[in-house]
Amino acid sequence: MAVAPYKIRADRAFFCHAQVPPTDVDSYGVVKNTVYHEYLYAARVAFGASLGFPLEVLLEEYGVMTATISVTTHFKSPLQVGDVFFAESVPVQVKGATVKFKERVVRLSSSGSEQQVVAEGEATCVGLLPGCPPVKPARIPAPFRQALLRCIDAAASAEAVARN
Repeated sequence: MAVAPYKIRADRAFFCHAQVPPTDVDSYGVVKNTVYHEYLYAARVAFGASLGFPLEVLLEEYGVMTATISVTTHFKSPLQVGDVFFAESVPVQVKGATVKFKERVVRLSSSGSEQQVVAEGEATCVGLLPGCPPVKPARIPAPFRQALLRCIDAAASAEAVARN
């Protein structure tokens, strides 16, 4: 998947733009359901990197690797070859060894002015201590946890302002 440079919006949502390549579709010409999870995983990984915590840093500097332990996705409308879309991943909870994200994949119109949610859901990721089985949970490193919590707080502030 070709991913454009990532960015964090003021409301802390992370997103990356891409165009659906022919390799992502099935024989009916629509994106395979499992591919949406790849798009959203790429958004989560790039989100961490945008905060200064790429997967390599978490492992090499903090001794923690990550794994996705739960994904719930509701499909609304299929993407097709050539569709332009963005995958968005928003951290909503940090607790112990886990981080929960709200996520969605959004199709953009050819002008880019209209958006249609094509899939949405949640993902839960866990920090793990690498090594031989059994692999054990590891708390999210404090600097990464603080960065995630700042994003969550910024979102809450933005939502409060939007409500008023």
